[in-house]
Amino acid sequence: MEKSHHARPSCIVSLLFSSFALSVANAFAQAPVIDHQEVGCVVAEKFPLFSARFDPAESVARARVHFRAEGGPLWYYVEMKPRGDAFYGTLPKPRKTTKKIQYYIEVVDKAFAESRTPEFAPDVMEGAAACDMKKALAGAAKAASVVVGGPAGAPLIPAGFAPSGIAAAGAAAGVAAGAAAGGCGGRPGRDAHHDDHHHDAPAQPDRELGGHGAGRHHPHHQHRM
Repeated sequence: MEKSHHARPSCIVSLLFSSFALSVANAFAQAPVIDHQEVGCVVAEKFPLFSARFDPAESVARARVHFRAEGGPLWYYVEMKPRGDAFYGTLPKPRKTTKKIQYYIEVVDKAFAESRTPEFAPDVMEGAAACDMKKALAGAAKAASVVVGGPAGAPLIPAGFAPSGIAAAGAAAGVAAGAAAGGCGGRPGRDAHHDDHHHDAPAQPDRELGGHGAGRHHPHHQHRM
């Protein structure tokens, strides 16, 4: 019994040291840099496709496009999935009556360091030809299966967007953010995200002009989790 009592303090010291070391490592962790060109236009009644590159890509644990109709009360999101050297996320179809949407891209790495772009507000146009030539046009797909996440209690269909093509919606479509990152190692209280088996391959765009390659978003947009 005496050996057990002597071992207990050393175990506590070891746990405290490990926790301190992890805290120091997270404090110096650098969130991924986002390379994304601001999208200036999306086409109404088609699925906008957004893209970005993250550096380093291998450190990415989760990437999302957060969106809403301009001035909407709630933010929704879609997961971004890797394809080639970039990540892609497909939004639901904005209605013709929606004049603008708002969006930003967020990425979290495996050390829980977070980075995000500023918020952008592209115009919703009736066709690609209506987009100002000075603005980047989002890729657009006629058909897609979109899994939409949102806060608890949110309406299933985002205001200003059409319901067609939405395969699942709302907070019930997701699981705790830490679950996919590795069992009990997740961080409680974060918003939900979806299991991989819910996601189809990214929609193939009819035309893709906007996306990655024009703007790199650096640490002044980063936030620690």
